[in-house]
Amino acid sequence: MRFTSRRTPRVTRGWVPAAAVAATLVALVAAGCGSSSNSSSSSKSTSSSSNTTAAASPGVAAAKAAVAPYLAAPTSNGITTPLTKKPPTGKTVVFVACNLPTCQLFFQSGKQAAAALGWNFKTIVTTGEPQNLITQFEAALALKPDAIMISGFPRSTYEPALKIAIAQHVPVVASSVGFDKVTPPYLAIDAQPPVFERNGSILGDWMVADSNGNAHVAIFTLPLYPVLNAASDSIKSAVLKDCSSCSVQIVDEAPTAVGTTLPSAVVSTIQSNPKINYVVFTDGNFAAGVPEALKAAGLSKVKVTGLNASTVNMADIVNGSESAYMAYSLAWVTWAGFDSLARHFVGDDPTHPILAMPTELVDKANTTSSALWEPANYQADFKKLWHVG
Repeated sequence: MRFTSRRTPRVTRGWVPAAAVAATLVALVAAGCGSSSNSSSSSKSTSSSSNTTAAASPGVAAAKAAVAPYLAAPTSNGITTPLTKKPPTGKTVVFVACNLPTCQLFFQSGKQAAAALGWNFKTIVTTGEPQNLITQFEAALALKPDAIMISGFPRSTYEPALKIAIAQHVPVVASSVGFDKVTPPYLAIDAQPPVFERNGSILGDWMVADSNGNAHVAIFTLPLYPVLNAASDSIKSAVLKDCSSCSVQIVDEAPTAVGTTLPSAVVSTIQSNPKINYVVFTDGNFAAGVPEALKAAGLSKVKVTGLNASTVNMADIVNGSESAYMAYSLAWVTWAGFDSLARHFVGDDPTHPILAMPTELVDKANTTSSALWEPANYQADFKKLWHVG
């Protein structure tokens, strides 16, 4: 079901009570409030727009300059310091992750990274509802692992299980957990909000540049994910900063809308505001069925963009039904998590630079492949850092 409660400005966000998210896939955070429209769609939205004067050319020029460095593939793996020695073999790592298709990438890449290190790798799936998350995390601890990895869930939703991890001296490496700090049992956190803020800002600049200062944007996101809130806020800020005649609307959806009611919600939003010429998804998987729905509604001129391109998004960019994505690799995030654990087990600093994650703005001009975007040679680079390749 979709959320129907009204939002306050995003700066006043607080954690959503567990009862309000019991049916969701992840109990992640920060629902905001403010006014939502009285249309037939029950999606929440906030809207910001500037005056109708033409965008100043300096703003468009600034947007183009900001985007330019991200139109080429990154030349660095982002993590470049070798371990002081080869890590021990035989460690057991359990990854606790959501049941979204995105999370399957964590499991696939985790198996590969563990094999490179000579470690054992196990997986546990959670719905993300707080009690289920606690239960599944405790199930992971019952396997007596040397470490646990987790992604997407803020520690406030499963703090009782983390206290057990502390008591049992089981370290945890997390990613995409919002604004949590690196405090026990966390060793390191990758894919923190500044990464999503950077990527969102670049995508916002791309729309300003691509439209020559005439971008009218609808951003579709899941407010339960704090890092996605950071992305949508930064997209909005970048568009309005560089473009006095642009507008931004943020539409909140529940995880259950992805691939079901979300395509029709996108069509309804555009029909209610025909100025919209860009649709943005804070994760590419949310775009499932949307290009087809836009085509059926005669709205194919609206450009579809977003963050974290899936293989479907990449194929759509090649065939022209989607336009551009800030592409980054969840597989890289998993290998980075194993890198933190490897460093921990040899006594090195397990943390990484906050903006280490490689990323590229992928559009039809710079790609001919529908393969999932990944940094070049990242697996070989990690193996070299670990002295196993």
